Amino acid sequence: MPRIDLGDVYLIDSPPNGNHFYVAMMRLNNGSYLFVNYSTVQDFTPDEELQFTISPSPNLPFINRESYFVYGRAREISESKLDELINSPCICEKKGAFPPSILEKIQLAGLVSRSLKNKYKSQLRDLNL
Repeated sequence: MPRIDLGDVYLIDSPPNGNHFYVAMMRLNNGSYLFVNYSTVQDFTPDEELQFTISPSPNLPFINRESYFVYGRAREISESKLDELINSPCICEKKGAFPPSILEKIQLAGLVSRSLKNKYKSQLRDLNL
């Protein structure tokens, strides 16, 4: 079974919209992890928000274009569910990890996001960022 570390980045098949990048943002009280999607700024739509963007960097090979985090598409994934996804025919590959300094910015932006569910925001507040 895979071990999930905060900041881990996975490319996950997300039907019907194809493959999307997700980052492990925090461990939830139920033992699962909250993964938040990120997408390129060129795909931004007005119904989403730009709380935090990140630019390509040699230290982040999984960021090829300026990207933003889509808190409204956050999803809970347990280690067993991630194992299922990795071992299924769909795509689920670990691509790297964000360093703690960037993970903290992702979490802080989640606190002010209009689209992240309140149940997740309350658990983020408990992290005392």
